[in-house]
Amino acid sequence: NIMRGIEIPDLGVWGGGLPKADLPLSDWFAAMNVCDQIVTRTGGASSPRYRAGYEIKLDAEPAAVIEELFRASATQIAEVGGLFKPRTGGPGLPIYLMSDDDIVITSPQELDPFPGADSRFNGITANAPDPDTVWEPRPAPDLYNAGWEAEDGGKRRVATLDLPACPYPLQVQRVMRAYIKDERRFRRHNLTLPPDAAILEPLDTLAWTSERNGYSTKRFEVSELQDDVVTVLQGVSMREVDPTDYDDPPDFGDVLPAISTVRRPIPAQVLEGFDVFAGSTVDASGNPRRPNLRLVWDGDEQDGVAGIEWEVR
Repeated sequence: NIMRGIEIPDLGVWGGGLPKADLPLSDWFAAMNVCDQIVTRTGGASSPRYRAGYEIKLDAEPAAVIEELFRASATQIAEVGGLFKPRTGGPGLPIYLMSDDDIVITSPQELDPFPGADSRFNGITANAPDPDTVWEPRPAPDLYNAGWEAEDGGKRRVATLDLPACPYPLQVQRVMRAYIKDERRFRRHNLTLPPDAAILEPLDTLAWTSERNGYSTKRFEVSELQDDVVTVLQGVSMREVDPTDYDDPPDFGDVLPAISTVRRPIPAQVLEGFDVFAGSTVDASGNPRRPNLRLVWDGDEQDGVAGIEWEVR
C-alpha cells in the first residue's frame, strides 16, 4: 500500500506512485502467506509468524517505514525488470538444479568461503517496543553462541538490531535468531552458467551438487545476475542459505516477565528528631554580626534520602 501510495485528505498522496503492475500479486501474496503462518509453541500458545505494529508520522520517509516493516518480518525485496518482488522469511524452494558440469569453465570463477573475522558477528542483541511497558523500548534476551565465538578466535562480536515496528517479544527473538544464523552462512560464489539459467532472478534459490566442493544439493540464493546479451550466458553471484535458519523449535524464545507500569507515589517521610535553634555568627572578636539558624535531625533514620532541602522565610 505504501509503495502504491496512500491518499491523505488535504495532504495528497503519502508513499510511492507505483502502478499495480509493478507489484506482482503472486509474489506479494506468497510473502503475505508466510506472515500468516501459525507458529505453535510448547504449551499450545500460537501466533502468526510475522506481525507489525507501527505509529507512522506523515513526515517520515516512506522508504524508511517500509524498511522497518521488512526488518520486522525478515523480508528482502528485489527489483527485476521494473517489478518489485519481496521474499519473506527463509529462502524458497530451488528453481534451478546444477552440478559442476553446468559451470562455464572458460569464464572466471571466484569463491569467498569466509569473510574477515572483524566483519562477521557471532551474537545479537535487539530492542523493540513492548506493550507491557507502555510501548517503551525494551531489550530482548541476548543471543550468544560459544561455538561461533570459538570459530572467531574466542572474541564476541555482537550485532545490534532495532525493531521499532515489532511490538511482539517472541517474534523479536524469532527475527534475531534468523538474522544471526543467516549471518553465519559465509560461502559466496561468482561463476557463469549456461543460457538455461536465464530463468533465475535475484532472491531465487538454486541447489548445487558439487563433488569438488563437497556439496549435496546445497542451497544458494542469487544476489546478482549479469546477462551477456551476445552469448546469453548468465553471470551469477550467490550466497549459501539454509531455510531451517528461519524455523523455530516449539520451545524457542523466552517469555519475558511483565514489568509493572503502575505509578506509585513516594510516601512522605518525616525528618526524625528535627529541630531548629537560633544563633549568631560572631567575628574574630566574639561580637555577634548576623543571625543564623542551626538545623538538626537524626540522620540514622533517613534510609534512601540523598539530600534535604529547606526554605527559610
